[in-house]
Amino acid sequence: MRGIGARVVGVCLGTVLLMFVSGELATRMIIEPRISGDMTVEKPGVGQDASTGLYETDRRLGWVLTPGVEVRHRTVEYSVNYQIDPEGNRSTRQREAASLLINFYGDSIVFGIGVNNHETMPSYLAEILPHMNFTNRAVPGYSPDQYYLSFTDDLEQRRRPDAVIFGIFPENDLEGLTQDSVYDPGRGYKTKPILIPSNDSFQLVFPERDFIAPPEGPRATVTTVLKRSYLINLLYAHGLLIPGFGFLAEGARELGLTEADLSMAEAGLTRLEWLVDKISAMDVPVIYLLVPSRDAFQTRSERSMKVIRYRVTKELLARKGVSFVDLLAAFPRDSAPYFPLDGHLNATGNELAARAVAPRLMELVSAGHGKDRQ
Repeated sequence: MRGIGARVVGVCLGTVLLMFVSGELATRMIIEPRISGDMTVEKPGVGQDASTGLYETDRRLGWVLTPGVEVRHRTVEYSVNYQIDPEGNRSTRQREAASLLINFYGDSIVFGIGVNNHETMPSYLAEILPHMNFTNRAVPGYSPDQYYLSFTDDLEQRRRPDAVIFGIFPENDLEGLTQDSVYDPGRGYKTKPILIPSNDSFQLVFPERDFIAPPEGPRATVTTVLKRSYLINLLYAHGLLIPGFGFLAEGARELGLTEADLSMAEAGLTRLEWLVDKISAMDVPVIYLLVPSRDAFQTRSERSMKVIRYRVTKELLARKGVSFVDLLAAFPRDSAPYFPLDGHLNATGNELAARAVAPRLMELVSAGHGKDRQ
């Protein structure tokens, strides 16, 4: 009987494993490419052809948006256009009568991946606060060091803004401050400079190549396999994992963290603190917009590394006494501000974020300084 029972258990486990592998392969081959989607050039950039696409290489920042380009982005969740103005910004309506200029810096969240031009945070704010003009200087894939470089370059080369908003996404910004590459679907890893602080100055370290091969992955373990599973993440995004198996998507991802992951986040937090100090010394009113990941918004578990990253970043900003907006607190628990699969803010999320920022921005501009505490 024991032998029969063991065989039955073995068959059941084998069946479950086969179903998991089959589902994973199907997800990776069919669903995942449709989630990432494809971008096609509707209108080439200034002096460019259609092969240039949304980005062009920049030796200081790594890459920038192609001025004048219009790109169509299609996925299973959306089909939208990204228009880039002649100065290399995501297009936002400008009013001649508006007397104040507000610059946004950030990554794909602030840029507005997945939404049309009129559905981005800066565009919603332009409707809420018509006496202000907003410039969307965010670029997908950027980290806070690139925000800082873009901001300081703009102070020298463009009109000085009346206030600045930095979108901070702790989910990957802390690691991004220590990395010299960002994954670009279909092309490998595009490289970026690393800003290394040194007292009151810094050193920029540039990779030798514009694109590099993917780094060798970590040793395969149960937890590393689970946390990288497209199938499990897909089920988790739709709330289809029952509570008893929630560890597969959340806990396993955190259990799979290595010491290198943790030390990288800690090093990133140290560099972020240096950047905050440097920006505070520039006498430009600043708001930091803290954006939680979809998983952090859904779980809110203090044991989740995603929530921990968010919390320590929030604590850093509070300790520095700078003005910031906490979207984890601002988003209603019953709202749906994210695309379920893509994970970026949808139009609802962008509007909610804009409405959370508007009163703080009014206070900051009226006060004329950036030291309003949360």
